[in-house]
Amino acid sequence: MSWTSRLFLYSSIAVSGGTVYYVHCLQSIEREELRAGVLRDVERRAQNASRKAENLYILNQQKELEKFLKKEQETRAHG
Repeated sequence: MSWTSRLFLYSSIAVSGGTVYYVHCLQSIEREELRAGVLRDVERRAQNASRKAENLYILNQQKELEKFLKKEQETRAHG
């Protein structure tokens, strides 16, 4: 085998190996980013659920207060 043939063969092997390694690293990074995105979504949904529960609690308190104030206003108007 001539010197140029060996050089071309080894260069091709090195470039192919480098490409495979680069793609492998890129896929690992993308997989980690996807997992982080899923975790962010889970956290966001939990925050939304807790905020919704808090809003419902406040709404119920306001409804009870409104009923109380209407009764009080009626008793003052009639009394």
